[in-house]
Amino acid sequence: MGQKNFKGAVSIINDNDRVRLRWRYKSQRYSISLSIYNRSNILAAKKIALLIEQDISRDKFDFTLARYRGKPETLKSTGRTIVEYFEEWTSSYKQMDCEQHTNYNSVRNMLRNWGKVEQSNIHIKLNAETFCGATYNRRLTMLKGFVKWLVKAQIWTFNAHHHEQLQNLVTVKIN
Repeated sequence: MGQKNFKGAVSIINDNDRVRLRWRYKSQRYSISLSIYNRSNILAAKKIALLIEQDISRDKFDFTLARYRGKPETLKSTGRTIVEYFEEWTSSYKQMDCEQHTNYNSVRNMLRNWGKVEQSNIHIKLNAETFCGATYNRRLTMLKGFVKWLVKAQIWTFNAHHHEQLQNLVTVKIN
């Protein structure tokens, strides 16, 4: 039987021959899938795990997880797309896989098709789509959760006007 890690500890596991880091912080579970499970990648994962644990202990945790992705020397990420943030939210916050779950895959593809997505136009782009009511509601719910995460992670700033527009979208869109 396994031993429970102390609070804020990062576990390094073999997940289908890929290095995966898992931990909990402030009642949320996080995970990052890195590269192929081998000795050198495990050593790199240990450095990232130590960085995560240090950030947690110093109360400087990066909720976007951008600081912890990739090689330890190049952890800072710049110029990420909305699709990359959605994939991160899906895998680390929702604990889902865009490749296996059709709803997340559909929203990711929709975001790809939209091109440049910003706080000010996400509600406009969603309303321009032609879906049945159930599909529209499902995607709206997912986008609301995703936008809340973007704001919490300080990727987007909270803007009451844009937040209200997204919240006030019609619950069942009729085309």
